[in-house]
Amino acid sequence: MIPAIRFFTIGRFLGGIATAAALSLGTSAAHAHEHLVKFNSARGFDDTVQHLRQGLTSHGMTIFAEIDHAGAAKAVGLEMPPTKVLIFGNPKAGTPLMLAEPDVALDLPLRVLVREREGKTEVLMHPAANFMLPAELQGRLAPAIDLVGKTVAQK
Repeated sequence: MIPAIRFFTIGRFLGGIATAAALSLGTSAAHAHEHLVKFNSARGFDDTVQHLRQGLTSHGMTIFAEIDHAGAAKAVGLEMPPTKVLIFGNPKAGTPLMLAEPDVALDLPLRVLVREREGKTEVLMHPAANFMLPAELQGRLAPAIDLVGKTVAQK
């Protein structure tokens, strides 16, 4: 097993992909990049990761994995700024999407990137429009993305 990857499940299987991130972090500004949604956290890197974990799980999300890219780099003698990916979701919400559009299984569960850049902590996700879903189903992912933003913004 790669030491930089820690697999765990937390809490119960989520009630809705929507409310997952409305909890606690610092101030946040959401910016739509070409293919990403970015939230700026007023908290430090480790605190941001911890608040995201707490915010997601307290809203019924399961954290399936945490990938520590900086830890993996260090294990092979390389350095990079703190960078982690949390893989999370709600089987009750995701399964119906995959049944309606099986190709979306490539994109689920959802992933959120937390990184330190120029002394600041950033949180990034793909917008719902990037997923292999018909437009009428994309809205079902928006609440999870909103939850991440609200969690990052909370003090």
